Amino acid sequence: MQMDGPQGGGEGARREEARESHASRTWKRKSELGQTIASVKEEVLTFGQRVDGIEAGVTKQMETTNKLLQIVTTSHDKHTEAVAQLKTEQERQATYLREFQGGHTELENRLALLENKIKGTSLNGGSTADTEAPKKQALIMGGWPEDQSSTETLQKARDILRQLEVPLDYSEMFVPGLKRGYAIIPIPQKWGETEDQRREAVQQTLQKVRNTNMMLGVNLAGGHRKLWMSLSQSPERRKKSRLAGKVKRVMLEMGAQMAKLEVEFSTGSVWYNTERLSSATLEAPKHAERAGVGWVRLDAMAQALGKPLGEVQTAWQPRKEELR
Repeated sequence: MQMDGPQGGGEGARREEARESHASRTWKRKSELGQTIASVKEEVLTFGQRVDGIEAGVTKQMETTNKLLQIVTTSHDKHTEAVAQLKTEQERQATYLREFQGGHTELENRLALLENKIKGTSLNGGSTADTEAPKKQALIMGGWPEDQSSTETLQKARDILRQLEVPLDYSEMFVPGLKRGYAIIPIPQKWGETEDQRREAVQQTLQKVRNTNMMLGVNLAGGHRKLWMSLSQSPERRKKSRLAGKVKRVMLEMGAQMAKLEVEFSTGSVWYNTERLSSATLEAPKHAERAGVGWVRLDAMAQALGKPLGEVQTAWQPRKEELR
């Protein structure tokens, strides 16, 4: 039998309360679980955004690194190319200097013979002793190919002097030989002209020719052949000039910078970075070596170039022989 009464009603109330309590706890747990899941989702989203940010930063840094690497690589390639071009230019310049020096040496020998002939000729055409004949100066004008016909060289030289309207009388100009790249202009003493006036005419002529900076073609080394003019020198002065020329040539062949070289041909002096390397007029200092009519400091050359002394001595030996 089912019992009705206060006891049965109380049991039902407790059960209903227990159900409500259980339902409340269940709802609370679900709510807390939902909040936890939402928080986890938010953290996951935030973490993902951070990862994306890091990836973007790494990607940008890699791009920057690659660009810098490309710049360094390009710079290295350009530097290597510049060094190769510099080496080629130095070799070309050395070849040009050898060709020029060879032609200059030949010219000096011919001028010496010419001066001896002039010294042995008197004003009336007779033969006299060297001390009786007055010495005549001359200008040398060149820059053309050595195998060019003398007729063509003479005509071109006259055309240039006429265009420049030089104050010097060049009517006696001549080319010695069948084929030459230069012409010789004797400097006559005009009637009534003073020595100062004659010297001024010579200087103006030299200045006008040199200031033209005229190119006459291309030499065998591929460089430009430039018009030049110089005043003939006495044998002693030529020896001093040759000393300076040989020192300058060796320095350039061994990599010296032209801008740091200073040359005074009249005294046989050469400086590099203000350090005197040679002279034909000053007393020889300690460690200097005799060379032609002067001396040379091979130890100073080696120090200036940053090269072993033995290497400089080897390079200098052929030039030293040429000065004897």
